[in-house]
Amino acid sequence: MDQRELLSESLAEEVLSDMAENFFGTRTQLERRIDRLYAHSRRLHQKAHRVTSAAGLLRCLLLDDTETRGLGDALGVAFDGFPADPAAAPPTPPPRWPFALTRRGVFTQLVVDAYADLHAVREEYMLGRYVPDPDVKGRMRVTVNYTSVHQFCDRLNVDIDRVNRQSSPSQMLQYIKRFDVIHEERANILGSGFDGKTAQIDQRMAFQKIDFDALGLPVFPALATVEKARDPIKKFCRGLYRRRPAEILRAMRTLKGDGHRA
Repeated sequence: MDQRELLSESLAEEVLSDMAENFFGTRTQLERRIDRLYAHSRRLHQKAHRVTSAAGLLRCLLLDDTETRGLGDALGVAFDGFPADPAAAPPTPPPRWPFALTRRGVFTQLVVDAYADLHAVREEYMLGRYVPDPDVKGRMRVTVNYTSVHQFCDRLNVDIDRVNRQSSPSQMLQYIKRFDVIHEERANILGSGFDGKTAQIDQRMAFQKIDFDALGLPVFPALATVEKARDPIKKFCRGLYRRRPAEILRAMRTLKGDGHRA
């Protein structure tokens, strides 16, 4: 082998090595992003459970779906968009039982607090909240949320399309054959071994697009701010307590769960 052949082979090996590194590096990076999307989805399902639990507490205080829809009408909120979880445990009492001079006042504050909690967990699930970035001192970051994960999935599907079109195994093999011109036998092996199978290889190794809907992440409707909702809630609770006081007291005692009067 003369000097020219040695130089040509050395250059070809270097180029092929770089191409292989780029090819597998691109695929590995995409696989990691896909894994990250599914990890975010699992975390969001946990947050969605907190939303449905908060809605369950509010529904428990309001006695039934009819009264819950009545409060929703007063607030302009579709509480039907917070479906009950049939597998959920009974609602847990709030960490702090409110104080008021009357039982009606306690009931009203319980409903206001339950609505505020539902609003907070719904906002965090759908839009996230700012927390300190553990990696960069003084910087804030947004927690994982439905909106960001949906956008991440859309970008990921665009990149999946691009990788399937621009970094397919058949393209990689074509590049190899172009550079492997010194050893004809090796080139013939590559040509005869893959020409009829490249489509099958591309199909088998292609990345599948992510079906976002298949992740099963619920969409919860927007809620009025607590400031705007407070007065309508108080008015509704006055009417509800006047109509069904005994049932409300029973629900409060059950929720408190300590055998004492609410």
